[in-house]
Order: sequence, then C-alpha cells, then structure tokens
Amino acid sequence: MPLGFAKDILAKGATAVGAYAFNDNKAGADSVINGADKAAYVTTLGASKLTDAGAFSLVMWVRVNGFAGNVDTSATYSGNDYTILLQSYRGTGYPNSNNGFNLVLGPDGIGGNFYNNVINVGLTSSKSGGSYDTVAKYKSNLLNGRWHCVMWSMSLTSVANSRLYVDGVDVGAGRGTDTSGTSSNQNQWPIFPFRYNRQDAITAAYTADQECGATVDIGPTWFYDSIVDFSNATTRGYYYNAANTDGYVDGGTAGTTGGAAAAKLYWYHSASTLVMGGSLANTTTTKVTKGSGDINIISNTAGPGSGGTY
Repeated sequence: MPLGFAKDILAKGATAVGAYAFNDNKAGADSVINGADKAAYVTTLGASKLTDAGAFSLVMWVRVNGFAGNVDTSATYSGNDYTILLQSYRGTGYPNSNNGFNLVLGPDGIGGNFYNNVINVGLTSSKSGGSYDTVAKYKSNLLNGRWHCVMWSMSLTSVANSRLYVDGVDVGAGRGTDTSGTSSNQNQWPIFPFRYNRQDAITAAYTADQECGATVDIGPTWFYDSIVDFSNATTRGYYYNAANTDGYVDGGTAGTTGGAAAAKLYWYHSASTLVMGGSLANTTTTKVTKGSGDINIISNTAGPGSGGTY
C-alpha cells in the first residue's frame, strides 16, 4: 500500500482496533439487574490448583456506563449496594470454607475484599484527594462510559501489599491495619465466575445475586496467586500506558505480549468466546445462562484500545 494512501485512510478517521470484550446485554431490556434473561462466564479449575500464598493480584479492563441500573441493590445483604465483577469462593464442604474474594462496583467506589475465617481485608478506590474520593467524582470519572484499567493486589499478611490503581494512579483507601497468619486456602478455590454471585453454590447453573446491569463491560483480565508490585511504574506499564489509546497495552493470547509476567489465569475474548490464556493447566471456561440470556460480544473496534465509548 502506498504510504500516502495509508495516511489518507487515517486522516479520514479509520476506526482503531483494540481488544474484544463482553457484557450480558444480548437480550436487550431483559438484561437489566435481576432480569429474567442473564448470562455470564465461569472458569472451573481442574487438577492444577493455585498456590495458597495468602495473596493475589488482579488486572481487569472495565467500562461502565453510569451507576443507576448497573449496580445491584441486594436483598441478601441489606444496605449493601454493589455488583460483582469477578470472584472466587471456596464453598461448603471444605474445611475453613469461609474464604474467597470479590471485585465489585460499590455505591461509592470500585474495590473489593479478600477474606478467610479470621479476617476480611477490604480496599476501595476512595483515596483522599484522588479522582474517586467522593461519590460524585466516582460516578463522573470512573463510571463514565470509557475504558479503565483496574490493578488490584491483596494480602492477608502484609498491609503494604494491598494496593489499588486505576489507570496507573494509586487510588487505594480503607486498607485497615489487621493481618492474619491463617491460610486463605486459595489452593482449593474451585471456580471464578464473572458478573454474578455464586456464593457457595458450586454448580454449573446461573446463580443470581449482586448482578450487573446491561452496560458493564469486561475486557482482558489477569489473575496471579501472588503479589504483583503495582507500586512500581515499570510494572504498571506492562498493563497500562497513558500514551496508548485508552491506555491499553495488548497482552496478546498469553497476557505477556506487553511485558507482563505470565498469569495463572488470563482471560481474553475472541470474536466468538472467552478464552483462557493463563499458565494454569486443565481449566474449563463455560457460558452459563438464565432464561434466554446470552453474552453480548463487544467488537475489537469498540473494546479497550479502540477509544470506544458509550
């Protein structure tokens, strides 16, 4: 192709290409919170398990078009309005079954918790002086229909290793000071569901609670059963680079293309389904549905790295 022709295409506003993503908006109006028709993905671990390090790290690309209609009002946990993005829970039938984590959209920030039967360590995005330290700023700056990169690490034994960054900026607050020497039993976590709350129902069926609304989009996601030092700017640059469109750094099919270490679990969406590119063997990722719900695939011309907005 002649160079001049390529420049002409760009000058006319050719659509940027990023990563595929997904939401559960396939059924239109019925995909609302607690609607009759919903869908999600769940990854089940096989013979290979996570390391029980009492710590983990997670990176997720997410886009949310506003607070109202996207964050659940829970009947189960009265007064706690939040909706699940990703979680794992080691359910009933195991010793020390009260352990797991939740990454959530909350009423006043994005964040989550990591817990066992001794301690529940929480972290939110409401750092004083930050972009999300008030509810109004959180809704305006994070739930603004644009793609954002969440980097989150949690530790049961080191307060300093619990960190939360959004778009490369430290926003973490509410860490507390307590630690626990008790195991998290992370090496026995059986499942990783996106977009809804299974709690301790370890089944293939869709279990609704703390659901997302129709315009909560999820892009590539990394999970490590160890601490990734997000306080290091070079490390953050493996996932987010402000010089790129949306700040997106392409992880490729293994999550390592941008320089990141290989994750135990790494999800990315192809043109047709959610794919596991992590290093943990024998995982199974399936689509689960309620009613006639289905996954809505977001094209790479609208996903992270494309500049696509609501």
